[in-house]
Amino acid sequence: MATQGILFTEDLIQAILRGEKTQTRRRTLKDRLDCQYGNVGDFLYIKERHYIHGKWTSSHEATDTYLKSTHVFKPIPKSPILFPGFVDFPNGTPNFVAPYGQHPLIECWSEFDVEMMIEERARLLLKITRTHAEPVQDITSTDLIAEGCKTREEFAELWDMFYGKMEGYSWAENPLVWVIDFEVVQKSGGGDCG
Repeated sequence: MATQGILFTEDLIQAILRGEKTQTRRRTLKDRLDCQYGNVGDFLYIKERHYIHGKWTSSHEATDTYLKSTHVFKPIPKSPILFPGFVDFPNGTPNFVAPYGQHPLIECWSEFDVEMMIEERARLLLKITRTHAEPVQDITSTDLIAEGCKTREEFAELWDMFYGKMEGYSWAENPLVWVIDFEVVQKSGGGDCG
């Protein structure tokens, strides 16, 4: 069974956590005949913004023309991984939260972008239960509910928010999409930093 990361907006992650979203549509890749997200029985971990407690360290390396600085984050062992919308910092509000991309040389909670999410840190693991391809406008009323939407217009707006500017993928162009049904098999705080 394969496992790979998948992106959802924070609102859609909340809908998955509430059990209101059990399906997603994703664009097909023109050079692939299979679903790039996997097959029935494969797993998807949700990549999302998260916070880890630790300390940034800095090292410097001299080159021929300049001094190169490198920042490395060292998580504090056993510290929890926290997520937006569910941020409950131990002992109340922390003294400092470092926004993504900032590297203070003090112990702090540091924010990490979705691309920094690795499988071991993920709080949500989804199991693919069904995949098939269909034109995006073939969505049924049952599928709208599984997508976490109430109306066709709401879904069309959501689709175009993600794909509307990509040539051949807008709602009006009715592209072929992958429909991926899933079930949540892990819902946790995301573990800790070992």
